[in-house]
Amino acid sequence: MKSDRLDYYRNQLRGVAVADLGRAAWAVLLEATQEAEREERESGSPVTDWSEYYAWVSEIHRAPSFDFAVIPDVIDGNEEANDALLREWPWQARHAYIGAPVWHMHESITRLERLAQEWPRVCIGSSGQYATVGNHRWWGRMAEAMNAVTDGEGLPITKLHGLRMLNPEVYTRLPLSSADSTNIAQNIGIDSAWRGTYVPTNKDVRALVMRERIEANQSAKNWARQAVQLEIAA
Repeated sequence: MKSDRLDYYRNQLRGVAVADLGRAAWAVLLEATQEAEREERESGSPVTDWSEYYAWVSEIHRAPSFDFAVIPDVIDGNEEANDALLREWPWQARHAYIGAPVWHMHESITRLERLAQEWPRVCIGSSGQYATVGNHRWWGRMAEAMNAVTDGEGLPITKLHGLRMLNPEVYTRLPLSSADSTNIAQNIGIDSAWRGTYVPTNKDVRALVMRERIEANQSAKNWARQAVQLEIAA
C-alpha cells in the first residue's frame, strides 16, 4: 500500500472524538483494505508488504472503542496464500481479537471450520463463483457455510462478519455479529438520489439517514439449518 494513502487515512482519523473512533476507524480501515485490493487488481500482482498497514493498526487498536481490523487477504487467491498472511499477522498469538481473518466463499468449508475454531471472529467474503451477493448460487453456498459453523441451536460458534452484506434481505436472514458495505460512501454524493421536501442538507446528514435505515433491522438470532443441494459440474 502506498505511504501517501496511509497518510491520508491517518489524517481522516485525526480530530475524531474517542467515542466515535470505533465506527470511524472501521470505515477507514475498510477503505484502506479496499484501496490495497484495487491496487492489487490493477497492477496484476498481490500486495506483498503489509508492514505499514500493521504499523497503522498498532497505532489505533488500543482505543477503547476500537472493534477489529480485517486481516489482509488475497481475494481470489488460494488457501495457502491466505493462511500465510494469517501467520504474518502480528497479533495472532497474544491478541487474536484485534484482527479477523477472511474466509472466501470459493474456499473449502474445511478452512472455514478451522478459522471458526481458531479465531474469535471470522469475516465471510463473496468470491469466485459466489461473488454476487444474494443470488441463488450464493445462498446455496452460504447455507453450506452456516450449517458448518453453527451449533444445534443455530448459534454461531464464533462471531461472524459479513463483507458487503448490509442489504436487509441478506443480513436479516443470517446470524451475523456485524456487517459492512460501501453503500453509504457510494450514495451520499449522488444528488439525484436525494429529492423531495425534506432533503438532507449535506453528506454527513445523508450518511446518518442511511445508517438509521440500515440499523432499523437486526440480523437473525440464529440459523435454521437447511438441506444443501450440491452443484454438479458439467
